[in-house]
Amino acid sequence: MVELERSLAECRELRRIVGRSDGIRNVVSMINTLSDVHTSVLISGESGTGKKSVADALHAAGIRSGRNLVKINCAALSGGLLESVLFGHVRGAFTGVVKDKVGRFQRAHGGTIFLDEIGEMTPQMQLRLLRVLESMEFERVGGSSQIKVDVRVIAATNRGLATGYRRLEEHGIRT
Repeated sequence: MVELERSLAECRELRRIVGRSDGIRNVVSMINTLSDVHTSVLISGESGTGKKSVADALHAAGIRSGRNLVKINCAALSGGLLESVLFGHVRGAFTGVVKDKVGRFQRAHGGTIFLDEIGEMTPQMQLRLLRVLESMEFERVGGSSQIKVDVRVIAATNRGLATGYRRLEEHGIRT
């Protein structure tokens, strides 16, 4: 029964990807190939090309489909706010914070986190995210204890990676 429900969810998500071209067939084939791989995935393409639909399908087709799919639009949040949203914060971390807050990475534990428009992050935030991707550990803003998570990361961007690398290097960060 569980396998049938999973197959049904996968079919629903893949049906959002419409087309018969070789390019679309290649995308669906890649989704099927990458669905159960734990590695992080970067989806790139112009705005409006279906990057979110591909992320939804990757999650639905994978072994984490029964767990949370947490989505964040990185372009909609400034650097400091994005850090707090991703990693959470502790009471007193900044003015007005009266209680601890769990971040989206922790909320996605066991599931998938989708970082949309990752190319819009500040270079410092990209570096912090890189460290989290390497270790799957982070600290909440204002905290000192490490939090370990098991999360699959799917990211999307409409920027070329070379542009992002140049932006990091402009700020003195070597990749």
